[in-house]
Amino acid sequence: MGILFQIAVLLITLLIGALIIRNSKVIPTHKKRKAALFVAGLAIILGLLAGYVPIESYLYTFPSLKTALEQTASTNLSDEDLVVEGEGSAMVFLASEDPNSLELGVYYKDDSGWKMAGVADSTLKEQGILLEGHATYSLYYCSQTSEYYLLITDLSEKGLEIKDSLQSNFVEYNNRYIAYLGHTLKEYSVTINGVSFSIPEL
Repeated sequence: MGILFQIAVLLITLLIGALIIRNSKVIPTHKKRKAALFVAGLAIILGLLAGYVPIESYLYTFPSLKTALEQTASTNLSDEDLVVEGEGSAMVFLASEDPNSLELGVYYKDDSGWKMAGVADSTLKEQGILLEGHATYSLYYCSQTSEYYLLITDLSEKGLEIKDSLQSNFVEYNNRYIAYLGHTLKEYSVTINGVSFSIPEL
């Protein structure tokens, strides 16, 4: 749905711009080509920005997370996909043909039901390298519910032993470890293979 909305914004901008240029008595004929290029550039920019608008959350509400996933996922869900559910949100990892690639989706619920979060609602807050390059971490944040998720990737593919100060449940998935962290990261720390790391409150 997001890509269709982007295309619609682009086409509408082009159409309106073309009509304005065509019927304008202010723009000289010899400058209409530059005006057309400006409109084309503006349409592309607005189309890209439209990707950050959570249009799905305004148009669709689903009675359950399962229904939301079935209706909005780009591919059919399988046993290889992973859903990590929090208190008011869920982070979904869809498998792809490339084992090193994941498609990430974020969903949240309000009083009316479950919605698919837009790009602007699911933020990569922080990322970095751990264990001298043997692992990486990505901290995600769902702004609609103020909830955090932590993704740790094992680059060594030898397995990681992970514990944190919140006693979170880290789920292993294709050399990745994902956990729901809750609403606050005050004095949060995680220990990986006996080495402790701290993530400041964000």
